[in-house]
Amino acid sequence: MTSLSRRLEGTPMATKKRKTATRGGGPTRLERRQAFQAHIKKEYKDTGLIMRGDEYEAPFMVRRIPTGILELDLALNGGFPCGGVSEIIGAESSGKTTLLNQVFSYQQQILGKDAMLGIAMTEQPFDKGHAKFNCGVNIAIHPKEIDAIEATLKRKLTKEESAIMGSQTGEFDEFAAGTVEALYDMLLDAVASRTYHVLGLDSWGSILTEAEEGSNMQDKMYAGGGGANVNASWARRLSPEFVVPKDGNRNYTALIGINQYRMKMNANPKAGAMKQMSVQGGYALKHIKLVSIFLESFDLWEETSGKRKRVGKKIKWTVMKGKAGCHDGGTGEYEIRYGVGIDILREHLMAGLLRGLIVSKGSWYYLMDPSDDSEIFKAQGKDAFLALLKNEDGALEWLRDSVIDYEVRENGASFIPPR
Repeated sequence: MTSLSRRLEGTPMATKKRKTATRGGGPTRLERRQAFQAHIKKEYKDTGLIMRGDEYEAPFMVRRIPTGILELDLALNGGFPCGGVSEIIGAESSGKTTLLNQVFSYQQQILGKDAMLGIAMTEQPFDKGHAKFNCGVNIAIHPKEIDAIEATLKRKLTKEESAIMGSQTGEFDEFAAGTVEALYDMLLDAVASRTYHVLGLDSWGSILTEAEEGSNMQDKMYAGGGGANVNASWARRLSPEFVVPKDGNRNYTALIGINQYRMKMNANPKAGAMKQMSVQGGYALKHIKLVSIFLESFDLWEETSGKRKRVGKKIKWTVMKGKAGCHDGGTGEYEIRYGVGIDILREHLMAGLLRGLIVSKGSWYYLMDPSDDSEIFKAQGKDAFLALLKNEDGALEWLRDSVIDYEVRENGASFIPPR
């Protein structure tokens, strides 16, 4: 027995059962807690609660909103967290809206007709054409837009084409208002209603306050914080909707906002992009966010028939802030191809190659079963292999699940699936 053990022997710390009664024979701390809990329940009803760890669930530990971009979902422990606010940050034309559309599209694939999605716009009407034809979001097109498409094509659409234009998976609503105060009130009501799986906001960098809306450009109504004050008030009002359960149930809505960064004055040009930037919205938005994804874009070139041609963008992503079951620092890449959107097939191909689930020998590619190292299928040439991965029933989903299993088994990763 060590000297420390001898000192502790016989003390309350060393006994297996500690006394909970207070001096003088009064109520125990447990009895006081029970009485206090009853008081809080009566006094505050549903506005204030005291709960043990096994009396409530954290939504982000139960459900995530995956993007379908495998490496990004792994870095986010399954996707964007439910029950809170996340942010996509980047410069102009860095793929922010395309990533948000990818989230919408993947939710439609997972939830089907049950998908409940919404987007609040501050810059312009939601670009349904880009979302539907380039990003895979199945959203219905307005009859006037169909007329404009027919005028461009100089022909009537076929029945099949018209059906595609009018088709929509689940519900997809757009929120619009004249000022950010009105828009934020609508979003607060939407979150409180618990109707939507995902709500998007595009963007924090382009909000118009009531003070600015009621003035002209010569009034200079930009002092005193401007939109930052409105954001701070909105963030404080939004927090209780995610923190306090309603009827014993947590709010599982995921709100994902887009934000632009601007270069700091006198920024060091040798510093990285993230150290040079200033993000819009004020400190309130910094604190309320569970996750921040920073995007950088680079031109994507390919050589075809001896000619070099720009075919899209290469996107580098970095997890700037990671809470709610994930951590910051994760990074990776994916491609956005013109007319295609995010190239999920190539991103999965690289994930499989990195972990030995796909093997490349010369011009041949092999999809391997890790349980017995047997060959599932093969193809000569990358494009032929990607076509098989796309068209073979369940092949892409099998590869995704196998990569996740590999990370859990080999690297101890945790991955919360969508529910």
